[in-house]
Amino acid sequence: MIYSNVWGFEFNSKEMDLYSNSQVEIGRYVKLGYNTLNNLLEDYHGIKLEFKSKDDIKVEKAIDLIKFEINNGQPVMIEVDTFWLPWSKRGFQNVFNLHEERYCLVIGYNENENILCCLEQENGNNKMYLTIEYFRLAFISLYTFEFNEEVQEIEWKTVLKMAYSNLYNKCNERNAFSDMHDFARTILAHHDIVFAELKKFTILHSKLILAIYNLSHCRKKFALVLKYLLDKTNESQILHICNCIEKASIEWDIIRGLILKASLMSESVDILKRASIKIDELANFEEKIANKMYDLYSNFL
Repeated sequence: MIYSNVWGFEFNSKEMDLYSNSQVEIGRYVKLGYNTLNNLLEDYHGIKLEFKSKDDIKVEKAIDLIKFEINNGQPVMIEVDTFWLPWSKRGFQNVFNLHEERYCLVIGYNENENILCCLEQENGNNKMYLTIEYFRLAFISLYTFEFNEEVQEIEWKTVLKMAYSNLYNKCNERNAFSDMHDFARTILAHHDIVFAELKKFTILHSKLILAIYNLSHCRKKFALVLKYLLDKTNESQILHICNCIEKASIEWDIIRGLILKASLMSESVDILKRASIKIDELANFEEKIANKMYDLYSNFL
């Protein structure tokens, strides 16, 4: 249930200095539009997280804390810089001097060899090993866990209402879908900035490409939540909404492919225009999904 609010989108071109700063990276302003993951973990899974950044705790104290938690049978989530992560094929000491964040779960340590034993999403169940020396360089932040057996049972109506509110939770007339239209207009009107961003590093390291990948990935995760809810209710319309969300995820993948293609094919503005049109169409499609979701849960209130 931690993914019950990951369907979102936030972008505001007014926050960007598009006309006087040609070095601006549009991808940095594309956000998923949610920020309550920790609360959901605690409420629905009984997992309370305590966050400490390198501004809160010195690296040597962080190492001591990790060992303390492991000795007490608790894993520790660490956020690290991939530039110092030996198993990161694209990140480790890359020639572009590119520094990106990644999360790993520390499940053990070896005092004699001075290494941390980690699990990391891209490597599945394969254990990865990080030396304390590299950890000192890579450390950004960490999370410790506190487990509570008393958790809330969430109703499907609550999940749909929360997801809908997340899409329209703006302090003014903006919402996720108007932000998508804004994004579509921006990448076309400022195509020179888009292409400059994609050239800045390798294309796959671009914040814009990574942001669109995350948009697709999070819609897949929200679809998984809906499938989980479907197992607990006979409400067939949830399956229809789930299928639509999965289709939206595929469309974001297509948009990502078009932007990549536009950059590789002599910076084709025509292909970028196709991507912009698709984003507009997808904004309308996702808004229809949201409205169906609202109609479904509001009928039971």
